[in-house]
This record gives sequence, C-alpha cells and structure tokens, in this order.
Amino acid sequence: MKYHFKSKKPVILSNNAYICSHVIVVLLVLTGWQTAMADMFVHQNYREYLREYYNEQKALKKNFSYRSFSEKSGIAAPSFLFHVIEGKRNLTKATVMKISQAIGHNRDEAEFFENLVFFNQAQSIAEKTVYYSRLVEIRKPIDIAIIPQDRYEYYSAWYHSVIREVVIFFDFKDDYD
Repeated sequence: MKYHFKSKKPVILSNNAYICSHVIVVLLVLTGWQTAMADMFVHQNYREYLREYYNEQKALKKNFSYRSFSEKSGIAAPSFLFHVIEGKRNLTKATVMKISQAIGHNRDEAEFFENLVFFNQAQSIAEKTVYYSRLVEIRKPIDIAIIPQDRYEYYSAWYHSVIREVVIFFDFKDDYD
C-alpha cells in the first residue's frame, strides 16, 4: 500500500508500484529506480499524466502542491493546474511549454507532451488524426525483428492462420473424406 509520508494515508502513484517510507524512496532513487513517470510515452491522456506526476511528486516531496507546481511552471494562478487536471480548463501552447519545462522533459518528451495535449483538446477528427500521427512518430520504436522466410510465408496470407485454427478447432485427424 502507498502512504503519504506525513499523514500515513494511502497515495496513488501508479497501478503497480508502492512506496512505504522515506528510506525506500531514497534507496530507489539512489539505485536508479525508474518511476512510472519515467516513460510518459504510454499515456493517452495528458490530464492523467499530470495527475500521476502530481501524485508522485506529492509522495516524494512533502511541500509539493498545486501552488508550488504552478509557481515552478511560471503560472500566476495557483489553482490553474488543479483545474486543468480536473478537466475544467485547457492548456495553450505557451502553458504546455511552461509545464513541460517545469517537469523537466527532454526534447522528445516535450514534443510528445505538446502533441498529446493538442490531441486531447482537438475538436475535429482531422485534427485528432494529425496529432495522433505525430504521437505515433514520436513514440519510442518497438523492437522489430527480421523473421525467417518460412514464417513470412505463413503470415503473408490471412487464411494460413485461419486454416491452422480450424484444424485444431474441429479435431482434424487426417480423415477429411
């Protein structure tokens, strides 16, 4: 279970990682543990990403707040980021850049974050398509392997796998007559 360090109340950081004390956090940071926020390329919604980032920072730093996050981002309204995360406000290009810089994104992460914001805020299908194609281009590439010729022939036609499954499904025993 994840706990806020001061109040000992549960804090949601990610679905599969729990931090129980300051000592564990320090050890994890010193040993190079990567948090859920290290790979932002898996997110489809920038509001969820910002919520996870906020919860993670809140668990790691007792004085982290929406006010301090806004100040670090150079945003005058202390509750602005809270309203963004709750879906009540949207981000402009200028605020996207400020937030990205405050979080400490590298160039690729900043570009991904910007396109993710505009993808989520797009009103038309055409706009969404443009921003989604940019997101796909920026994402880290998947490991691609060259397959042998016999496997290529198997996957080259859709019906090969269908015939294979039908044979298994109907308990074929070489009695096709």
